[in-house]
Amino acid sequence: MENTKTDCSTYRCDGVVAPPPSFGGCVKMAAAQLDLGAFGKIDHEFVNAIVRVMADVYMISPQNTIEIEGERKFAGQVQEIYRMIGTRDVQGVIERTRKMPKERIINVKKYLRVALYNSVICGGVEDEIDAELWSREDF
Repeated sequence: MENTKTDCSTYRCDGVVAPPPSFGGCVKMAAAQLDLGAFGKIDHEFVNAIVRVMADVYMISPQNTIEIEGERKFAGQVQEIYRMIGTRDVQGVIERTRKMPKERIINVKKYLRVALYNSVICGGVEDEIDAELWSREDF
């Protein structure tokens, strides 16, 4: 299996570590997961920020770890979850983020990383998760 610079789905092939993908390639991959036409102009900047957060996660070598809700997880596991993110998940993240008191979000990128992860993991119970997140201070 050949690994190109725009292939963010894997870094390993038969035990050989491939060069990391380009950020632009990962942005394209993340954007391709979404129906960008489903978002209004008001959400354009928000969607771009979310796509960049997704691309950042795709750039991490799967063997490395990434922090999600204070817990270290292998990036490959997080990337598998992120590959399941769709338009409805992102719409939900945008809606819930707008409800979140702005002073509670100290690190927007970290908050979005967790919110995107939870959008897949938690399915339809994000409002309960949001109530718990509002009490946290590590974003």
